[in-house]
Amino acid sequence: MKASNYGIKNLKRILPNLVNWTKQPNEDYTALEDMYGSLLGQFRTYIGHVTYNFGGVYENIKKSNQAGNVYEYVSRQTQKEAADFINKQVFTTPAWVINKEIAGKIGVNSTSAILSLQEAALGKMLSAATMNKMLNAEVAIGSQAYTVMDLLTDLKQMVFTELIAKKPVDIYRRNLQKSYVERLGNIINPTQAGTTSFIIRGGSAEPVMDTKKSDIISYLKGHAHELKAMTDAAAAASDDRATRYHLQDLSDRLKNILDPK
Repeated sequence: MKASNYGIKNLKRILPNLVNWTKQPNEDYTALEDMYGSLLGQFRTYIGHVTYNFGGVYENIKKSNQAGNVYEYVSRQTQKEAADFINKQVFTTPAWVINKEIAGKIGVNSTSAILSLQEAALGKMLSAATMNKMLNAEVAIGSQAYTVMDLLTDLKQMVFTELIAKKPVDIYRRNLQKSYVERLGNIINPTQAGTTSFIIRGGSAEPVMDTKKSDIISYLKGHAHELKAMTDAAAAASDDRATRYHLQDLSDRLKNILDPK
């Protein structure tokens, strides 16, 4: 987390200088567009480094005469720190990546750019493979594990902060919340039933348990029920029309996820 934090600080220093650093006489802004894309890509790399902690497993290369386990689960504390990083740097809208001067020259779609970064984190955190490894960790190390329930509790607090605080939801956060609910639906009601995913361990592919045969779907459905109750209550209490329509939409989506036609 420390290295990624330093990396992001450097990106924040680089961004305001990109226009001048890429300027060439009688040339268009292709170089600026390429460098801006590279900057966003590097930010996504830092996000990836942190999200690998969720459900993470260290592999310690050992000989048979050496003590200790080869495979060791990432600690609960480290995963909590990773969640805090993602909340502060990614889910809390990283508005710094949007530079008006750059946007005016290369036509940046700010909502898409920010959602893409946020979905990079969601894709790793809220995935069947990650949650399957968390279930395995809970069996192996019990109360020392960062569990699926811990993950879902943290995600609810991070992604749906405005509902808890009874505040309006802006467009960036509305997009994030929609993406979150859609990802829930894709796991609860996959388009292709019976598929098997794999994780890599020890250099070989290891099948992940079918989500319908584990606690994952049970937890996600319970989570979806909680979110629907929360969105219904928040929609009824909201004075902001855009927020209210958004929450009503989320409620409808959650209802369809829980009771697909």
